[in-house]
Amino acid sequence: MKKLLDKIKKYSLATQILTGFFLFFIIILIVSGLDNVIGLMAGIIAAMICLIEITRRWRHAWSFLLLAIGTILGAILISGIHVEIIYRLAVYLGGETFLDSLAWHIYSAVIKYGLLFIGPAGIVVGLGGAAVKSILALRNRLGKDPSSDTIHPEEDNKPLTHEAK
Repeated sequence: MKKLLDKIKKYSLATQILTGFFLFFIIILIVSGLDNVIGLMAGIIAAMICLIEITRRWRHAWSFLLLAIGTILGAILISGIHVEIIYRLAVYLGGETFLDSLAWHIYSAVIKYGLLFIGPAGIVVGLGGAAVKSILALRNRLGKDPSSDTIHPEEDNKPLTHEAK
């Protein structure tokens, strides 16, 4: 048990928290199943958490835009390859009976749920990350320190005076 805790402690706190949330949503997905809205949303949120962990060290908005564009193009490409090439190749090589086999159903389920979970998650994380990074870059360009919450930092240095009337 101590070895396991030592291995866990070597990761940052943010990674530990994101992993905990990921496991929580995966458990919800397993318990509720893929045939209802709760299970599907839990799967999409779990995929988003994975993408957030992967991309949380990215520094530029264009990286997130590439993620969103790549997700859209990748989903289109994989769908096209699945329908136009793999499906026809399976019918040609295995006949119509191959489409009823367990191997075809497993392959189709992996493609379908991969597109269902990674597609929306990649688009949301990509566009959301690009928006956040763009806002932070704009805020930095305008000269405001992102760590301060004051509107006019130069007013904080003035001494306080009381005028009794």
